[in-house]
Amino acid sequence: MYKTRFLLADDNGDICVLSIELQGSDKVADIKIEKIGVGPIPTCIQRFDKGQFLVSSWLGDHELLNIRRNDIGCFFIESVETLNNLGPAVDIVSIEKRSDRKLVVSSGAYKHGSLRIIKNCMSIYTMAKYPFSYVPNVYPLNFHSSTKSRFAIRRQHGFEILEVNEGNFTVQRYSKPETFLPDFPRFETLNDTLFVGVIEPHFYVHISSNGGAITTLAGETVTTLPKCSAADVKRYGDIVISKENYVQWFYFDSTNGSLTKVAEQRFPRPIWNVKFANSDDPNCRICFVVPFLSKNFYLVEIPDTPGTALKSAIKIPVIHGKIVVTPILIHFPSWRSYIVCAMDDGSVDYYQYDSAEKIIGQCETLNVGVQPPLLCKIYVQRQLHLILCSDQTTVMKSDKHSLGFCNMDVKDVGFMLPLSAKSDQESVNSLLYYSEGHICLGKIIDKQKMTIQKVHVGETLMHLEHDVDTNVLVASSLITVTPNGQETIDQPQTLVTAFENRKILHWSASEEYKYETGAGPAPIQYIEDITSLVIFGADRFTILDAVQLSRFEEIFCMTIAK
Repeated sequence: MYKTRFLLADDNGDICVLSIELQGSDKVADIKIEKIGVGPIPTCIQRFDKGQFLVSSWLGDHELLNIRRNDIGCFFIESVETLNNLGPAVDIVSIEKRSDRKLVVSSGAYKHGSLRIIKNCMSIYTMAKYPFSYVPNVYPLNFHSSTKSRFAIRRQHGFEILEVNEGNFTVQRYSKPETFLPDFPRFETLNDTLFVGVIEPHFYVHISSNGGAITTLAGETVTTLPKCSAADVKRYGDIVISKENYVQWFYFDSTNGSLTKVAEQRFPRPIWNVKFANSDDPNCRICFVVPFLSKNFYLVEIPDTPGTALKSAIKIPVIHGKIVVTPILIHFPSWRSYIVCAMDDGSVDYYQYDSAEKIIGQCETLNVGVQPPLLCKIYVQRQLHLILCSDQTTVMKSDKHSLGFCNMDVKDVGFMLPLSAKSDQESVNSLLYYSEGHICLGKIIDKQKMTIQKVHVGETLMHLEHDVDTNVLVASSLITVTPNGQETIDQPQTLVTAFENRKILHWSASEEYKYETGAGPAPIQYIEDITSLVIFGADRFTILDAVQLSRFEEIFCMTIAK
């Protein structure tokens, strides 16, 4: 006696092992069917070595399965890899709201019904992460000569230091002052902090509303700064502070420890923020001055000689009702420069800037989210990219002398900082960032590529419509009514279970849909298509509502409150 085994899969996706025990060459002694798991509805199955099977599906994704035995001899399935399948593409719609341009494909049928979101995307390869219960305030403390990257994290009482080894992506956490290394900063507290950073080659600077101090690695105070309400410092010694409507610029000479006032200026309104335009460039003498609730902010050029007036001050208009949170100057080599402003409403306003002629171009707006975006410069394959982090994460880049945007597959970003401060900035492509409850170490290796994201629906969506003004996606779905074993009409339900907000519709068969079943041994199937509308938020593809349509009902107009 010997056994022959076959792998079976049916239209429900059930995968079974059929065992046929033969006695002799033509006599069947026993037949057993053992269900071992569930997979896609198959079109064909191909066997590979080492117990692997490729289940190809016309309706859903293809799956590479590994079939093994457990300790008691029963078969079980392991999913090795899922291969995206876009067919059958029932309908396609293009969504170009905000910066996240994508195609949405209604794909699959029956239990495999899904939306496939196709978009250009950049990926962060996460090298290490550890949980953190809240979004912390993090300040980089990296010198050009540092062999490891250091970051100060503010705590309610005191602070701690993260030290990152880029070679093997290991993290050392120093949470108590008694464990600090001799060259760690000795700040008393980081509460009410306006700026924390370094000045090359070996000084720490800490500025709060009560004033600032520049200290050595051993903690000795070299010089102090007056009280202020906003501040920014370049690692090359340039310092700017503001108090009410009064702005002062200083230069710290690291060779002799002296602090010199370079310039000062009073403005018509109280100052909200001051920031150097390009902190990475030691030769850039440009600074932003942002008044509070003003129609304009200023781009000023700092003089080289102390005691002289500002070289120039350019007014930049602000769109009515918006507040500039963080301005930055970004220069794409051998092409153009842009002034990029993170705004309070979650948008990014950017202006083309001609540094030679001191000319500001027209304002253009990019909607990124509803939270004020965080801005982070990074190099990918030695090409400059600006990462814009809000509800969604978008990358601004220059490609063949044109400005482009693409999505990045990281969300809920609390902060994002370059991992080191090498003098060769084009070699820096590693990041420290906060995402979804974790502080993460990551690296960007590739430029953008096409990605396919699957959103499972569980039913067929036959038609898609996107409304640009409200940014919602409306999909019409069909359900089927069939008799069950008791020869009565089923009451099927439309289930949308894979979304962040679940919505369930229980369909009831009214009198006009109920039919008498036929006679005879063969079961008779009755089909009645009923149309429903499902409304999605087109940003995160969460279901917002679902509407059942009666048999002869027509919809002439649908309005959605903004």
